[in-house]
Amino acid sequence: CNAPIVKSNDAGQCGAVVTYTVTSTDNCAGQTIAQTAGLPSGSFFPKGITTNTFVVTDASGNTATCSFIVTVNDTENPTITCNAPIVKSNDAGQCGAVVTYTVTVKLQAAVLPLASVTTKLLVVVPLGKKLPLGKPAVCAMVCPAQLSIDVTV
Repeated sequence: CNAPIVKSNDAGQCGAVVTYTVTSTDNCAGQTIAQTAGLPSGSFFPKGITTNTFVVTDASGNTATCSFIVTVNDTENPTITCNAPIVKSNDAGQCGAVVTYTVTVKLQAAVLPLASVTTKLLVVVPLGKKLPLGKPAVCAMVCPAQLSIDVTV
């Protein structure tokens, strides 16, 4: 059987296409190879570990089994899209304003709302809260990319 295969994810994907070859030999012709677990060569393997198992059967009914592991690692950094600086007038009769903004994080091929992404997020003035006049507020994401939204009322 093959040695373990370790591969990085394909760009923009949460897995990779992996190809391999499994061969057999026998003293008599007529053996057949059947895959009993895992994914066929040339398939899209998801991130993580997949065990591929094969059984070879010769013309006399003798069998041998082998397995190997395919590991696909997620090596692609997520991306994040921030708003341009937001400048807003104060709310009528108020000494501040409620500001709404959207932050989108992309992890491989899935776009998730920021609330469902596990990350450290520091919001100086929380979303939807009043900001004092003339005071900039900054939302900063610590890892792995830097996010900054400047809001001035």
